[in-house]
Parts: sequence; C-alpha cells; structure tokens
Amino acid sequence: MTNSIPKIKQDEATLMCILLLFVTGSWSVTLIAPSEAVSETVLVNSTLNQLSSPKKPVLLPKESIPPTGDYSLRDHKGNVCIKAILGAEYIVTQGKTNLHFNLDPKSTIATGFCGDNTALLSLSFDGGSIEFNFVKKGKMSYVSILRASLTASRNCTDCTRETFTGALINMKLFLSENGRSYKCYSEDTLTMANNLNIKIMNMKIQGFQISSGKFGKENECWPDYVKRMVPVILGGTGVGLCLIGILSWLLVRERRTQGYQRI
Repeated sequence: MTNSIPKIKQDEATLMCILLLFVTGSWSVTLIAPSEAVSETVLVNSTLNQLSSPKKPVLLPKESIPPTGDYSLRDHKGNVCIKAILGAEYIVTQGKTNLHFNLDPKSTIATGFCGDNTALLSLSFDGGSIEFNFVKKGKMSYVSILRASLTASRNCTDCTRETFTGALINMKLFLSENGRSYKCYSEDTLTMANNLNIKIMNMKIQGFQISSGKFGKENECWPDYVKRMVPVILGGTGVGLCLIGILSWLLVRERRTQGYQRI
C-alpha cells in the first residue's frame, strides 16, 4: 500500500499536465515529465503567440507602390452595398523627414454599415484604420468625412510606437452620380493633419446602389481625364501642324507657278 501511493500521485500529476496542455491549446508528441511540464508549456505558448501575432506597423524612410486591395461590404440581405478597390499609403512627417507605411490588403478587414443616405466603410488593421463616410444627397453621392489613424514605430530596435491621426470633415470627396462609381487611377495625396498625409491610388469606389455586386458606370477624376486627353490633344495638334505645313507649301508652289506663267 505504501509503494502504490507515490505511483498514484505521479500518475495524477502526469494526467494534470496533459490536461493543462489540452486546455492551453499546446500539443507535443513526446510525453513530458511532471517536473518539466511548466517550462515546456510556457515555451510552446510563447512560440505560438509569436507565430499568430501580426507584425506591427513600421515606418520606412523610402516609399514604395502600395498593393491594391479589393474591399466590399454586404447588407443584412447579403447584397454588396459598398465596394472599393484602392491602394493607400500613410505619409508621416517628422521634422523634415517623411516616413511611409503601406496599407496591406492581406491584413486589412472591411467593416461598417450601409444605409439609404449614409454609409460607412472602415478599412481596419492592427495599428490603424481608414474610414470613408458616404453621403447621398439628391442625384449625387460622395465621401463627406475621411478619417485615418496609424500607430507605428520607426525601423529600429529602441524606437517607441507613436499614434498619428487626422480627418477631413464636411468634404465632397470622390463625387459621383448615384448608381455610378468614382474612378481615379492617378495618385491623390490628401492632407489629414500637419504630420499625416494619405496617398490613394488605383481607386474605384462606390457607396450606394450597387447592382449585382458590380461597379456602376465610371465617373472619371480630372487627373485621369487629363492624362487620357493629353496624347489625343498632342496627336491632334501634330496632325494639324502637318496639314498646315502641307497647305502652306502647296499655296507657295501654286503662286510660284502662276508667276512663271505671267512672265
């Protein structure tokens, strides 16, 4: 009887360790001795936390083209009610230095709500967000409030994280007719605060009256229109100059011919 008591206690300790590993979600193929269970569990949990924790935003000295993300929001019936395609870059100004952070579509979640005359699309990630507040008035719709926030640090070991926020209020951004989308592939840099700018590019966005989950006809932004029309204008100008040159040459030649006939 005296020899069986330590064995029973040891079996109970082993069972408790296995239950502890099951509850914490940490698994190991090899059975762990009771005296080593606590340290092994801490090590496994620490590794899992490092793998599951997303990377915190880091500000970089050089900018790069942000990836383009495809975001959408559905109403209570399951229909797409807000749709956006865009790339976004945070530009933080510290003194005379500009630091950059790109919105990553892979770690960004679209949330918000859809209403008849107001709607909200929030692109959120671990460390910040960009919010589009849509308004519909009469035959037009636009973003009346644009908010941005970012909590990030520089790319160094001892740098602390700082929070940067800004907003544009009572605006008429990304204006379009109801049932149409706003398209602007050109870069558009928006000043949110003294130390924070948001650069948006490759954008196509619509906040109301989306049919079958697809964008409506496009309302083109002015920079895109200029880029599209400049080659046409230059080409037309070149053709016009060539025609003027040919006509001038023909007129001069005809006058010379007539002059010879008179002599």
